[in-house]
Amino acid sequence: MSHISSITRLRFRQIRFLAKTLEHLSCHSQSRKILAALGSNSLLDHCLSGFRRTFSSFEEARLHAGKYRVPSHEHPDNISIHSYRTEEVRESDYPVLFHMQRLMGEVNSVLDIGGSIGNLFYGYSKYLSYPPGMTWTVCEVPDTIIAGSHLAQQRNEHRLRFVERIQDCDAVDAVIISGALHYFEQLPPALIEGLRRQPRHVFINRTPVIYGPSAFTIQDHEQYFAISPARVLSHEVLLEAMYRAGYELVDEWKANELRLHIPLHPEASVSAYSGFYFRMKQAGAVRHPQPTREILKRVMSTRRTSRRIAGVAVHSG
Repeated sequence: MSHISSITRLRFRQIRFLAKTLEHLSCHSQSRKILAALGSNSLLDHCLSGFRRTFSSFEEARLHAGKYRVPSHEHPDNISIHSYRTEEVRESDYPVLFHMQRLMGEVNSVLDIGGSIGNLFYGYSKYLSYPPGMTWTVCEVPDTIIAGSHLAQQRNEHRLRFVERIQDCDAVDAVIISGALHYFEQLPPALIEGLRRQPRHVFINRTPVIYGPSAFTIQDHEQYFAISPARVLSHEVLLEAMYRAGYELVDEWKANELRLHIPLHPEASVSAYSGFYFRMKQAGAVRHPQPTREILKRVMSTRRTSRRIAGVAVHSG
């Protein structure tokens, strides 16, 4: 990892301090109006917010992030954090488990885009009975692939595979994009078009979504000096893209454990990330077995929590 200058570190601290301060102010509707007015001044927005602002495109956000000369997802601490969370199942995972359990037997292969070292594979295995011959392929960056492959070898886990490119993955029954979609410039249909056949099921989880035009920003990884260009996706754009690709929306939920705050742009900030389950359209409905009582109880609890709280904690999925 390249050396990070003292000036860059100081700028990061200033940006983070101001972001935290403005986040407290944004709790009041009148304050949000003032912040939005300040954000309309691009020079003021740049001086105060730095990279924690909106950009006209994903490419502009990517180019601006590069000026700081700090790592992105390849930061070694990113792998360390996900290694610590290897078998962690979060609140927003239970809606996925609710549907996945009913699909076991129909789903024998999964592509996990941005799945780190296989966290979901290990975590979900505590709740799902993977069918014989199950293959779970993770698409990741090279350093993460090395760490994930090493862990799988240590655990003698042959069902878990890693690829650097989506087109290197075999045909799969389901795709999971958890905590990763906002880091891609493409929408899901374009992202998975390199697969040998269209997957029947697509799960999107822990991604920031707004009811309005898509916005582009730079996400601060916060625990260390790393940033990544990101998109706050329009709910309408996502559903339209999936519909045109031949999918129907089965379910959606809130990931209350995550939020994204853009200091002077409350219109592009989200108090809770979102999750979706899409299924390829079909003429006749397929009956699936009912989920276990434990998963059903957890998912209902998640839905109640989604209506009660706006969410706290980390900014990455």
